[in-house]
Amino acid sequence: MEGMRILLVEDNQMNILIIKKFLTRWNLVCEECENGKDAMHKIKEYKYDLILMDLHMPNMDGFETAKAIRMVNKHTPIFALTADAFAETRIKALAYGMNDFISKPFEPDMLLSKIIKVKLQNTPTYN
Repeated sequence: MEGMRILLVEDNQMNILIIKKFLTRWNLVCEECENGKDAMHKIKEYKYDLILMDLHMPNMDGFETAKAIRMVNKHTPIFALTADAFAETRIKALAYGMNDFISKPFEPDMLLSKIIKVKLQNTPTYN
């Protein structure tokens, strides 16, 4: 899992600090941006193993960003990371191409287990 490259798309500075603290502790490489438009620029320049994205951001929200990402990248997992925990929001996030939905506040161990699952799913097996 060490060295996985994660893009954090979040407009709240406190959330960025908290999430980056955990990702760094787990030896993950984390880059951040504050909105969907910036995320689209980064995705065109770099390859990421996972995208953690807030849903409610200025300029381009998480739903529209996920939809735009899926037009150019169908494979990188996208996790919604949001305080909006309504069932309708979860359904909409998945419909827009996100792979998972994490409600804030979240348990760090739960986030870690989901990241490990992504890593295992993308690790080649040898027989």
